[in-house]
Amino acid sequence: MVQWYSWFVSFTAALGGFLFGYEVGIINSVLEMDQFRVFFGMSGLGSDMTTLTDTDHAKDYKAQITSFFLLGCIPGALFIAVAADYLGRKKSIWLGSLLFSVGALIQALVAADSIPARVHTIMAGRFIGGSGVGILSMSVPLYIAEMAPTDMRGRLTSVQQLMITIGIAVASIINAIIIAVFDGAPKDDNKPWRLALGMEIPGNAKTFSILAAICMYCYVACFASTWGPVVWVYQSEIFPLRIRGKGTGIATASNWINNFILSYVWPYAEALGANQYIVFGTTGLAMAAFVQFFVPETKGKSLEHMDEVFGFTANEAADLKA
Repeated sequence: MVQWYSWFVSFTAALGGFLFGYEVGIINSVLEMDQFRVFFGMSGLGSDMTTLTDTDHAKDYKAQITSFFLLGCIPGALFIAVAADYLGRKKSIWLGSLLFSVGALIQALVAADSIPARVHTIMAGRFIGGSGVGILSMSVPLYIAEMAPTDMRGRLTSVQQLMITIGIAVASIINAIIIAVFDGAPKDDNKPWRLALGMEIPGNAKTFSILAAICMYCYVACFASTWGPVVWVYQSEIFPLRIRGKGTGIATASNWINNFILSYVWPYAEALGANQYIVFGTTGLAMAAFVQFFVPETKGKSLEHMDEVFGFTANEAADLKA
C-alpha cells in the first residue's frame, strides 16, 4: 500500500515536469509555423499572400523568444531555493504551476500591436512561465526525494523526467491534430499558434528522413533513461538537510543558466549544419568521463548518510551542523 501511495504522489507532483514537456513541444513547433513567423516579424509575406522570406530580425527574434523561457527559469529556481523552506514544498509547487499558467495565457493572447511590442509581450509571457518551471524543477524532485522510501527514491524521483518525456510526446500528438485541422489556412490566420500556445501543446511540423528520425528517437531514449532523470535524482539527494533546499536550488539554477546560454546562442550556430552534432557528441564523452571519475555512487544510501558518501566523518558532519 505504501508503495502504491508513493508512486501516486510522485506522478501527481511530477505534473510540473509534464508542463515543461508541453513547453518543449510547443516552442519547437510554433517557431516553425508560418502564421507565427509572420505575426512576430520573423518572415515577410509576399504580395501573393503565400510566399515567405526571412526578415533581418528573424534570428534575433527566434533567439530571444526561445531563450527567455529558460532565462525565467533561473530566478525561479534561485527564489525557491530560499523560499521553499518557508513556503513548504506543496505551496512551492502550487506557486510554480500558477506562474506557468499565467505565462501561457499571456503568450496566447498577444495583441496585434507593433512587431516589437508583440515580441516583447511574448517574451514577458515566456519569462513568467519559465519562472514557474524554475520553481517546479527544484520543488518537485526535492519533494519526491524527501517523501520517498530509501529503496525507492531513485525510481520515484526519475518520474520527473518520465513526465517531461510524456509531455513532449503528448504535445507532438496534439500538435499533429492542430496542423491537420488548419492545413491550408491563410498565412495571416493566427488561430493555429494561439491555440497551440493556449493549450501549451504543439509538436514538430517538419518531416524528417527515416534515418534522422531513428537517430533522434535513440537520442531521446538514451537521454530520458540516463542523464535526464539521474540529474534530478542526484541533486535532490546529495545535500544534507541543513542546506538541502538552497543546494538543490543552486544546482537547478545552474541547469537553467546553461540551458539559457545554449538556447540563445544556437540559432546563430545553425550554419554549422551537421557539425553541430560533433559538439554534442564531444560534450557527451566529457560528461561520461566526469561521472566516471568524480561522481560518488549514492545508490542505497539514505539522505541522512550523504555526508559520509562525500567523505565527511561523523564528527565533521556534526561540527558542520553545529
